[in-house]
Amino acid sequence: MEGDTSFTGTDSRTDGYNIRLKTGGEVSVGGTSGSPTTMTFESTHTSINGDLYVDGNSALGLNLSNATDAKIAVLKVTGTTQFEQGAQVKLAAKGDDFNANGTTYQLIEAGKIELLSKDGKAVDPVGKLDVVSTSALLKIDSYTVDGKNVVAVVTGKGREEVAQVVADNGGSVNEQATLVTLTGDSIISRLNDSDSFKQLLLNADGGQVAKLASELAPEVSGGARSAATTSQSLISNVTGSRTSSIRGASSGEGFKDAGVWVQSLYSDATQDRRDGIAGYNAYSNGIAVGADGKVNENLTLGLAYSFINTDVNGKSGNQTDVESHAYTLYGGFEQGNYFVDTSLTYGFNDNQSKRSIAGTRAKADYDSDLLGLNLVGGYTYHVSPQVLIEPRLAARYSQVNIDGYREKGSSAALKVEDQRYEAIELGAGMRVAGSFTLGAGTLEPQAKLMAYHDFAADEAQSTSTFLLGSTPFVTTGAKAVRDSYEAGVGADYKLGAVTLGVNYDYIGKSGFNADVFSAKVRYDF
Repeated sequence: MEGDTSFTGTDSRTDGYNIRLKTGGEVSVGGTSGSPTTMTFESTHTSINGDLYVDGNSALGLNLSNATDAKIAVLKVTGTTQFEQGAQVKLAAKGDDFNANGTTYQLIEAGKIELLSKDGKAVDPVGKLDVVSTSALLKIDSYTVDGKNVVAVVTGKGREEVAQVVADNGGSVNEQATLVTLTGDSIISRLNDSDSFKQLLLNADGGQVAKLASELAPEVSGGARSAATTSQSLISNVTGSRTSSIRGASSGEGFKDAGVWVQSLYSDATQDRRDGIAGYNAYSNGIAVGADGKVNENLTLGLAYSFINTDVNGKSGNQTDVESHAYTLYGGFEQGNYFVDTSLTYGFNDNQSKRSIAGTRAKADYDSDLLGLNLVGGYTYHVSPQVLIEPRLAARYSQVNIDGYREKGSSAALKVEDQRYEAIELGAGMRVAGSFTLGAGTLEPQAKLMAYHDFAADEAQSTSTFLLGSTPFVTTGAKAVRDSYEAGVGADYKLGAVTLGVNYDYIGKSGFNADVFSAKVRYDF
C-alpha cells in the first residue's frame, strides 16, 4: 500500500474481520516506492485476518473516539505484525483523554509482534516502535510493546505544557491563559464528538492550536470602550466649537441670544497591534442636535443630544456594533479676556459583539454607559480686530461602565464580568481664530492644537469564565498610552441668521489615530 490511505469499515466487534487475506497474504504499508505512507483505520475497532507489515518511514493511524473500548484492541491482527525500525503508530485521541489521569488503551493485539532492523530483514532484539499523538495538546505518557500487544497511556498535557505549545507558536499571554483554562476545566470532554470546535482542537498541530487559542481569547483590544467614549469626544468638539465661535464673533459682529443647530459626525479610527494585542478599525457616524442661548452678558448655556453608531472591526476577526445615545449640558463663561468652557455628558450604549471561533459564532448583547466631564480655560488675545489667539489649559474625565454578559452560539462561549474604566486627562494647547467679511456674510476660520496626558491610564482587562467551565481567568489589553495630541481646523460662514460650518480633527497617540469630520447648520433666533 503506497500513499496515505484511510480504511473505513464497520466495527469488527459487530461483524467480525474487516480485512481478509489469502493464505500467506499480508497488508504492507509502505516499503515499495520508498514514499512515506500512513494507513488510517477510521472504524472504532478493526481486525485483519492475516499479517501486517509497516515500513520504517510509514505509520498506522488509529482513531480513538467515545465509542472506543479501551480494553479491546483498536487493531487486531490474527497473524504476525512487523514494524521496521522508524515505524510509527499515530493516535488521534478523543476528548475524554484531556484529563490529568490519562486513559490506557490496548492499541494493537496480534498473533505475534516483531520489531525489525532498519533493513527489515531481521528481528531486532532492541528494536523500537514509536507511538505518537497527532494532537499538540496530548502526549503519550507511556507505552509498552511486548510479543503480542501494544498498550499506551494517553494523557492531556499539563498547564505549563499547554501554555508552552501556544507560546512556541507565537501565542500571547492572554491566549495561553485562555487555552490553559479550557483544557484544565476538562471542557473538551463535555462536548459532542460532532462539535466543530472539538474536532479541530482534538488533532490540531502546534500552529493550529495557537490559532484556535487566539480565537478563544476574549476581546481586549479596547474597541468597545473606545466606542463608548467616542460620543464624548465628538460632542465636546461640537459644543466647544459653539462657545468658541461666540468669542470669535464678539470681536466683530454681535451674535443672537439663542439658536438651534444640527451637526453630522463621522470618525475613522485605527488601533494598531500593540504588546501582542490585535488592533481594530472603528467607523463612527451620527448626528447631534442642540440649542443654546445667553443667560446674561457673561454666561451661555446649552443642551445637546447625539446619536452615534460605531462599527468596531477587530483585526482578529471579532466585531462589535455600538449604538450610542448621549445628552450633554454645556456652557461658556467669559470675564474680560478670560474664558471657561465646560460640558457634562451622560451616554448609554447598546453593544452587540461577535467572535468567530473554529467555524462557530459567539454572540453577545450588553449595555454600557459613559459619564464625561470636559473643562477648558484660557485667555483671549486679540492680535487684530479680525484675529485672536487663545492659549488653553484643559481637563477631561471619563468613566465607562460595561455590563457583564454571556455569549451564545458556540460551545466555547464565555461569561464576561463587569468592567469599569476611567481616564483623567490634563492638557494644554492653543487656538487661533479669525473673522473676515466675505460677500454678504462673515467667514470665521479656526485652527487648534492640544496635547493631553492621562493620569489614570486604565488598561483593558476582563475576567471571563467558559460557560461549560467553572474557572475564571483574566486577560489584559495592551499597556495604556498616556500621551495624546489633537489638532483641528475648520471654518464657519455666517449669513444673516444662518451659519454653515465644517471641521476636521485629528486624534493621535502611539499606535492609534483617528480622523473626525463634521458639518453643521445653525439658526439664530
